[in-house]
Amino acid sequence: MSLTYGECKICMRGSIDPGWVDFYGEVVRNELRIGEEIQTTTITQVVPDLAAFIGIINRLSDMGFPVISLEYRLIDK
Repeated sequence: MSLTYGECKICMRGSIDPGWVDFYGEVVRNELRIGEEIQTTTITQVVPDLAAFIGIINRLSDMGFPVISLEYRLIDK
């Protein structure tokens, strides 16, 4: 029996302090594009469900990071 998880990708304006990266768990990529007018960070992570994904979005919003784009897809693990 396979378990279904969600894979999320969140692109936001700004950069996360390295101390916060551990809070988000399995961060696959923390990308900062320097030299552009707007600096962005992309977080890609496997989450247990949609509620966890929404929790991450809410936490980023509470920290003052404007979210640029969101992606969520189901995966079998």
